[in-house]
Amino acid sequence: MAISVDEYYKKLYKTGEQQLLDQENLIRQQADAAIKASDESYNTQIADVKQTYEDAARRNEVQRVLNERHLERKMAEMGLTDSGLNRTQLTANQLSFANQQGDIDIARQKDINTLAAAMRAKRSELEGARDSSIAQLKSDYDTSIRKQAADLYEKDIENQGKYTYRYDNSGNVVG
Repeated sequence: MAISVDEYYKKLYKTGEQQLLDQENLIRQQADAAIKASDESYNTQIADVKQTYEDAARRNEVQRVLNERHLERKMAEMGLTDSGLNRTQLTANQLSFANQQGDIDIARQKDINTLAAAMRAKRSELEGARDSSIAQLKSDYDTSIRKQAADLYEKDIENQGKYTYRYDNSGNVVG
């Protein structure tokens, strides 16, 4: 009696299961390495953006101090060191500094958010590719095992037919 296709499938599946798991792990390791490299690249870019904007913030601070000294010297030359005009100009300088600092902070955060979104998208793309590769591997393995099981079953049926004899009404072997 022939073994069923399902029994062949189970036996064949178990035989190659470790190899399938090894291939899955290899795909996962390669994907994890690609994800790590991608994350490191984006984190480096984010650090560069932060540094660039820190430099801009320092230049803004230096400019505020220079403007303040210039205004103080100018007012001192005019004899207006404790006047409303002097305080108004110093306040305007401080307001200009704060506005520029706000613009720098907004641009910095926008650039960081853009890079972070790109990093998340790339990570998602790589994880999707990994999951797709694993699913395809499993599907291919399953298809291959099913075909092998069906082929073995057909051979069993074919071989069984070779050894089955037909008898005529008088009990003699026919063909």
